[in-house]
Amino acid sequence: MKKSSWILLLVPLALIGTGWLAAYIGEPEYAYTPPEHKLDNATAIRAQQFSSLRQYDIWGKTLTVPGGMQPLNARLQPANGAVEVTDDMLKLGRRTLYEETFGNEIFLSDVLGIASGPLKISNIMEAIVRLEGKGTDNLRVELDHDVTVGGRLFHKGEIIDTGLDVAKGAYAPIGMTVKYAEGRAKIGIGCMACHATVNRESGMVVEGAPNTDLNLGLIMALATNSAAYFTHTDVTKLVDYIQDENRSVTNSQGSAEALPDPKLLEDAVDRNLLKWAPGNFDTTVDLVSDITQIPDMFTKGGHPYSWSGFAAVGPFKGLSTFSNNVHAQNTDTLSQMDISDKLWGIDREIYLGTILQNAANPKFRYDPNSGIKPTDFFKLLDPNPDTPGTNEVIKVPNYPKVSAIAPDGLYISSPALRPGNKLMPCLPIRIRSDPRKPLQRTPSV
Repeated sequence: MKKSSWILLLVPLALIGTGWLAAYIGEPEYAYTPPEHKLDNATAIRAQQFSSLRQYDIWGKTLTVPGGMQPLNARLQPANGAVEVTDDMLKLGRRTLYEETFGNEIFLSDVLGIASGPLKISNIMEAIVRLEGKGTDNLRVELDHDVTVGGRLFHKGEIIDTGLDVAKGAYAPIGMTVKYAEGRAKIGIGCMACHATVNRESGMVVEGAPNTDLNLGLIMALATNSAAYFTHTDVTKLVDYIQDENRSVTNSQGSAEALPDPKLLEDAVDRNLLKWAPGNFDTTVDLVSDITQIPDMFTKGGHPYSWSGFAAVGPFKGLSTFSNNVHAQNTDTLSQMDISDKLWGIDREIYLGTILQNAANPKFRYDPNSGIKPTDFFKLLDPNPDTPGTNEVIKVPNYPKVSAIAPDGLYISSPALRPGNKLMPCLPIRIRSDPRKPLQRTPSV
């Protein structure tokens, strides 16, 4: 072969290699944030509010001053809890709701294996392509291979209802972030996967409305390590699933203690998850499968927030507490590793070993025959070594005790940002009194 031919062959290979290396190092990610002209509920009121007034939130109370004046009132200083609500802040809050995962793609993809079973990322993308640009409030996806989950046989090519919403013209489900890291694609989940929906007639996005058919139980059951969510189900005693006493670890007291059989535990958890009705999720870690409906985020006048009213205090009158709970607790069960003994009488070594023994990514998969403690094994991999779990969180001052703003003792916070800077109010929306008029979103008061 002539030298020139070799050069022509090497050039595209070099370009491909350079592109792969750039992706490997840069870890690109994609999430869809709809432009405002694709929203069913308009935002005209919010856009008008910053023309002549400066607005401040002081622990849930709103104060305004003329736009050209500097706030001289001592109450309007950050030291007194005052936060200036600017247009940039609201834009950051909106992007956060759609795009920010706080690192949960590590737990969901590497540990839980949400896309390692028959529900592959490629199958999800193929289903979106088949929409041909049309939106849907229920993405129907073909399964990649045969699998038996919780006693039910799923067939290759079978189409399942995921309840994932895809906006008209979008190329990713709402609230889903796809990130390329460590040579593989990973899925993370943001707030709007649950708290926005698509109008099936117009394909437009309704921000703040609950995703009433999001099939979280089925999606998690199809994951390869659903057992990682056992604290959200009716699995009350891990000892009931022990088959081999030799599969043991050294617990915190220095004694040998057996791990549950991963297949038996997986089957028990899957059977629970398959019973979950679409649009519901279990948000409590009490070893009881007590699902509740996904709430809306029409929070104007809804204090104290959530079904139980747990988000009663904190910045923006508790809205930051409302935003915090899911990512600080529910999207990473490893976050309870320091309190498992107090909560359920499960030694932290057993708890961690149980979750990691069947991790989807071999890098995170714990082998009880390795001779190393689960906590020591996890320390070698932990992306956030100063806090429990893999999500981007910080400990509140009285951790591991709980507080009114952190029901699990943890608070989500992204690196390089001050704590709370990404805990924006969840796009509070004024509930319309006249159903013929569009919804209008306004900042919280």
